[in-house]
Amino acid sequence: MSASPHDLLNGRLHMQATVFAFDGFVVCARGRIDRMEKSTLESMRRTPDD
Repeated sequence: MSASPHDLLNGRLHMQATVFAFDGFVVCARGRIDRMEKSTLESMRRTPDD
């Protein structure tokens, strides 16, 4: 069973697409976590003033 160049190219493109999608997901999740941490810090900062 030897893979044709076409199959290898398809496999590589599929892997790159998967990695790209995963990177996008990680970046999105990281941004969301940063926003959550900032809002949490702000609410913690605000509480003593009240």
